[in-house]
Amino acid sequence: WSAAIRWGDFEGALNLVDPAWLEANPLTDLELERYRQVQISGYRDVGSSVEGDTARRVIEIGVVNRHTLRAREVRHVEQWRWDADAETWWVANGLPNLWQEE
Repeated sequence: WSAAIRWGDFEGALNLVDPAWLEANPLTDLELERYRQVQISGYRDVGSSVEGDTARRVIEIGVVNRHTLRAREVRHVEQWRWDADAETWWVANGLPNLWQEE
């Protein structure tokens, strides 16, 4: 997940998003295109906690708009859920919202 986000591979990162969340919140082609318009310049974990089968990570993401070259920082909270049947952790709240400040 971290490497996919750092390298801007948002389609690859979708493979780690909870399938139930994706079914309820499918990404449109337009939304995916917005992710292609940014370059990630940094990804830093600034805090995390685990309680049972859930985890929470606070992340600071450096974002550069490929068209305007405007750089900014976005803070995102990742929520993770352990799926015992699949024996994997899923991101329970989708891809980071890189436009919350705009």
